[in-house]
Amino acid sequence: MSNVAQLYVSHGFSRVINLTVRGGYAHNESTQVKSYKIETINGLAVLDYSLTRSTKLSLSQEYSHFDIPGIPAYERLVTMLAVSTEWQ
Repeated sequence: MSNVAQLYVSHGFSRVINLTVRGGYAHNESTQVKSYKIETINGLAVLDYSLTRSTKLSLSQEYSHFDIPGIPAYERLVTMLAVSTEWQ
């Protein structure tokens, strides 16, 4: 049995600033011989600032949590600053 919930929201505050938020939750359970459960939670927020038409600066933070019985829970928190550009 699997249950999954996801959320995605994006909002442009102005021509140059955009915020995107994503989140998810999953619960998986096996009911075979032994019951086995896995739970995961994740979230991501990205703030984009357009420097020019083709270049943007992004600040993001990502959180992940995995819970598997018999194994210590695993958590990860990542913050990233990135500059991206595209050309045609």
